Amino acid sequence: MNETEKKRRFSQESEYEIDIMPLLRALFKKIWVLVIAAIVCGALAFVGSHLLITPMYQSRFTAYVNNRRTVDDASSLSNSDLNASQSLSNTYIQIIRSRVILEAAAEKVGTTYTYSQLLNIVSASVASNTQIITVRVTTPSIRESYDLANAISELIPEKGAEIIEGSSIKIIDSATLPAGRYSPNYTRNTVLGMLIGILIAAVIVVLMEIIDNHIKSQSEFENYYDIPIIGVIPNISAATKTKKKIGYGETASAESELFRDNGKGKSKDRERA
Repeated sequence: MNETEKKRRFSQESEYEIDIMPLLRALFKKIWVLVIAAIVCGALAFVGSHLLITPMYQSRFTAYVNNRRTVDDASSLSNSDLNASQSLSNTYIQIIRSRVILEAAAEKVGTTYTYSQLLNIVSASVASNTQIITVRVTTPSIRESYDLANAISELIPEKGAEIIEGSSIKIIDSATLPAGRYSPNYTRNTVLGMLIGILIAAVIVVLMEIIDNHIKSQSEFENYYDIPIIGVIPNISAATKTKKKIGYGETASAESELFRDNGKGKSKDRERA
């Protein structure tokens, strides 16, 4: 073997390329595995969402923050007043989530939540470039969510004005009873479970295809090695299972059958002669 041939073969052995087509064919052949994985994981996600996740219900209210105490004062608002009100909105969010407000609301409703638990179930945000605050209360009880949100909306105007002098907050939309479950979303969880199942199954199929180093066909051998094929070993086991054969593992074609029949006819003619 000359030096050029050695370099070529060394380059082939050192380079490892992954052809995407065999992987796609492997996935297509194992499509039933992907379907089963999707069904199983989707079912597990659906059942798990029902049995393991506690349903939560959310009630909310919205409020408007102003840096003037009365409506008469607000009749001559300037841009600086609006900017000040937007800044106050973030301050009011902190007041709403303060111990004074949350514990007073819990006491008014008669719940046994601690302050740390109240921080987890009460959230607030400001709409972009506005002075409008949205307060959300999320609990496992429809009535409890509504009562807590309603209690906070009743406390914050008076308490907020006492803490920040010269400001006011007015309720725009009062709290209402939740119309339905806020979480979990069973449909979304089921779809996510199906997608995760498909992904896991696809990864397993691809990895099995990549680590499989068996040569399965003549064309695959030619793709991997630049070596001429001298001959092919016949499928002897298949030859014993078929009826008409002209060789190992090969089914007799129409031409071979015609040749065989002609040969038999000539033999009979010779015997008669």
